[in-house]
Formats: sequence, C-alpha cells, structure tokens
Amino acid sequence: MGRLLRFEFRKLFRQPAFYICAGILAALTFLNIYSSYMIGRLLMSELGISQTPSALSELTGVTARSQLIRALGGSNVTLILGIFVSLFVCSDYAEGTAKNIIGRGSSRTAWLTAKLSAVLAAAIIMAAAVLLVTFGAAFGFWGLGKGWSLTDGFRILVQMLLILAHAAFFALFSLLIRKSGGAVAFNILVPVTVTLILTILGLLIFEETDTLSRWWLPSVLSAASEEGRKDLGHCLFVGLIYLAGSAGLSYLLVSRRDV
Repeated sequence: MGRLLRFEFRKLFRQPAFYICAGILAALTFLNIYSSYMIGRLLMSELGISQTPSALSELTGVTARSQLIRALGGSNVTLILGIFVSLFVCSDYAEGTAKNIIGRGSSRTAWLTAKLSAVLAAAIIMAAAVLLVTFGAAFGFWGLGKGWSLTDGFRILVQMLLILAHAAFFALFSLLIRKSGGAVAFNILVPVTVTLILTILGLLIFEETDTLSRWWLPSVLSAASEEGRKDLGHCLFVGLIYLAGSAGLSYLLVSRRDV
C-alpha cells in the first residue's frame, strides 16, 4: 500500500497538468479580485474620493475577510478541479497503468485508495492555493477587515470538505467513463446543467430556488460561501454524504468491472 501511495503522489507531482491547472486557477482567482479592485477604484475616481485601502473597503464593503469567505464558492475552482481529476484518473486507463498495477498483484482496493488519496490531496492543494492568493491580494487591495470569528474558520473548513466531495464525485464518473474527453465533458457540463434544471424547477414548482437544489453539491457549495447563511450543519452533512457516497460507489465500480 505504501508503495502505491508513493507511486501515485510521485505521479501527481510530476504531472504537468497539475501545475498547469493550479496555475490557471491561481491566475483566475487573482484576476477576479483585481477586476473588483479596479472597478472600485474607478468608482472612487468618479466620485473624487481618496483611493486608500480603508476608503475603498468602506465604499465597496469588500475586505480580505469577505473575499476569503467567498473564495471557494466560485465556479472556477470546481471547473478546473473537474478537468484535472478527469485527466489524472483517466490517464491510468489510457496508459494501461491500472491494468499493470493490478496485474502485478496489487489489489483493486489498494490501487483505488492510493488514487483517491492523490486526487483528494490535489484538491486540498488547489483549494489552499486559491485561499492564499485570495487573502494576499484582498489584504493588499482592501485591508484585513473587521468581524472575523470562529464561524468564518468553520465556514471555510466546510467549504474545503465540499471541495473534497467534488473531487470524489469527479473521480467516480472518471472511473465510470474512463476516457479523458468524455470525463472532462461530463464533469464540466453536468454540474452546470443540473444546477440550472433544479433552479428552474424550483422556481416553477415552489417559486423559490433552494428547495430542490439544497441537496445538490454545487448548490450547497455556493450556499456555504454566502456570508449570511446559517445552515452550515446542513452543508457539512451534504458534503459528507457526497464524499462517502462517491468513494463507496467508486470502490463498488472498480471491484465489479474489468480494468
């Protein structure tokens, strides 16, 4: 098992796609923050207000705290993560790595455990990069902000769990599809499409958007990123369900299907 873990993590950190995806994600995060900053500066310039970080924060209501709370809720994180997980998992089938590992005596459970461990580690690293870039840029542009609390830390931890649940969810369907192109398309299109359908049905049936989507993982991540939301316990519960369910179905799929 230790040998497989070392192999998967060595493969992860030697894979160009990992650094490309992480770099693109960090760049998109910074550009989003910078665009918000420039819009605020333009507004202050039009109003003739001093463009200091404290004045900018007071006018726009944006601080490092508010940006950090919302950092993981944007679609960029799950979009890039879905692409990377698809490429990373499907490469084992395209290159015959999975068949070789299992053919040499390693169990399917051990192989999948090592693979999922690397996938979850990649998700944590990417999410941490987003948080670091967000905090550094937002602190420089708007200042630290007031009102920090333990709830903010818990909210970010819940969001991290939901990111891990997304990674496991993407890995499940990558294992099912096995082809990089199909897995990438699925992991990009399905979250967006289902979210849209649930939102429309919620409006038509219940005249509000949360009733159906409150159990859909991408919608729950967005809800956990809203500063005023109080249902973090529900978000935590949904994250655990998706993480455990996706991992369990992945083991079942690998155990009953030819590699």
